[in-house]
Amino acid sequence: MRYLEDYKIGEEFITSSVTVTETHIVNWSGLTQDNTGLHMSEEEAQQSVWKGRIAQGLLVMALAEGLWGRTPACAEMAAIANFGVKDWLFTAPVRIGDTVHALVVVLGVKPSTTKPDRGILHVKKSVINQRGQEVQRGENLYLLSRRPAG
Repeated sequence: MRYLEDYKIGEEFITSSVTVTETHIVNWSGLTQDNTGLHMSEEEAQQSVWKGRIAQGLLVMALAEGLWGRTPACAEMAAIANFGVKDWLFTAPVRIGDTVHALVVVLGVKPSTTKPDRGILHVKKSVINQRGQEVQRGENLYLLSRRPAG
């Protein structure tokens, strides 16, 4: 188990990667009803500023969270809850066939002032494609247990 105290400011983690497929986009569209032509129709998407289909931004964000969840640093986390997302930006399009991974950096480790058994882990997450280009970035807050006394 990895408790709040086990994370250090500046600590970095690199996730594995995933290649975004048409199946990801179609399934996400069915789940969320985000089925605009930009994501679902090559013909419509060719008329856009992107000149072709792109993945839904929240799909890529969710994939990055899933990749983070598979790292030992997150999988062993004494998590109580995903506490929030801050300042998330979609900085470049992700297309079918792009492969992305995440770089996660610890920004803060803050024990609660009112509940001594828990605290907030604050991380920055950058989503990077196969060309080394950052395609998304933002911050996540996780509510974690602190190490039990004794």
